[in-house]
Amino acid sequence: MRRDVTPMTPLFRKLNLKDQRDMVVLHAPTSFEVELARLEGIAVRRTLKGPKAIEFTIAFVTRQSELDRAGRSIARLAQGDAVGKRRASRT
Repeated sequence: MRRDVTPMTPLFRKLNLKDQRDMVVLHAPTSFEVELARLEGIAVRRTLKGPKAIEFTIAFVTRQSELDRAGRSIARLAQGDAVGKRRASRT
């Protein structure tokens, strides 16, 4: 395990952030900025434009269409052990 990454907050430990050096955070609410500010040595990108691959992404959405659109874009760039959690749709 790499020791040069700042100790994770309980939230990021729960989200399984490990030794990734950069992450993408989409549409974060203002209240989440406090958690992001606690991370040292990790680059936080606010868009999917630019990186050719991403290892860690958090997307905040309120509509199914936003989830679908973000999911497709993230899936194209995801590398490694990409894990996503999604609420089961009701039919």
